[in-house]
Amino acid sequence: MRSIEFALPHRPSKTHHGKPTMMFRVPRSATAPFVAAIALMLAAPAAAQSAASPWSRSAHSSIRLLDGGPARDGERIAGIEITLAPEFKTYWRDPGDSGLPPVFDWSASTNVRDVVVFWPAPHRFDDSAGSSIGYSEDLILPLAVTPQNPSQPMTLRLKADYAVCSTICIPGRGETALSIQPAARQDFGIVQRIAAFRRRVPARAEIGDPTMPGVLRVAPAQKAVEIEGRVPASARIADVFVEAPEGWLFGAAVPSVVLAEGPDTRRIVWRVPAVDRPDGGTIEGLPITVTVVADDEGVEYRLKLDAAAPAR
Repeated sequence: MRSIEFALPHRPSKTHHGKPTMMFRVPRSATAPFVAAIALMLAAPAAAQSAASPWSRSAHSSIRLLDGGPARDGERIAGIEITLAPEFKTYWRDPGDSGLPPVFDWSASTNVRDVVVFWPAPHRFDDSAGSSIGYSEDLILPLAVTPQNPSQPMTLRLKADYAVCSTICIPGRGETALSIQPAARQDFGIVQRIAAFRRRVPARAEIGDPTMPGVLRVAPAQKAVEIEGRVPASARIADVFVEAPEGWLFGAAVPSVVLAEGPDTRRIVWRVPAVDRPDGGTIEGLPITVTVVADDEGVEYRLKLDAAAPAR
């Protein structure tokens, strides 16, 4: 199985579940100033430049880079756009027990200090091979790019290895590059599209916060995690995902209790089994990341299993 390197205290620096490491950090908050970019874009002086790189095409998918304009503190907003052929899907940062995560390599970029990737709320897919987590429609992964020198041009160069799957899985490989001038005029349509996907990135919260959707309680439960949450009654899809350090793998969440809580809310208790664990690993005290999703909205929590909040 493969996975991704996360910028969290409990993540190993090399691998996660024995999967190849991605060459970027993954953020755990929703504080990137994507809305501020629109105002900065309108004030930027004009300069001739494409706001999108050439497409890099594979058999059933294509990938390119987008420039979303300047942000505060010298950062630049950008995006990875992925298009999929009908009936194909691609994977989230933690792809489940039968998926493959994308691997993004930025090492050939110039004047780039850091690239942070934001992941919109995913959905689960069940098939004969098990359960996978990802996306079944075209998407944009928003980026926050930090240049080494904000006053100078930079070039984002991406080498991407990812999988697209229908009844079979096919490697999708791509290479593309986008040159960005600090004072370039931005494409307002691209700025809006990146911002729309950024709003779908799960915000970070604390257990019991009055978010919707939200998690009220998390507790260990005999080789599993029990999660009590709240979702809108109108949600067509409600799910929860559990990520843990190297050697651990949690399976698909199974709802054991579903209760109406007024006309607009459902309360759900999920049981999420630990399907793989390191030798001698105990679930009590395990640092985990919990993401609860209702349709295209999500909220993310980081906690230790012995520090669960009571239901409210």
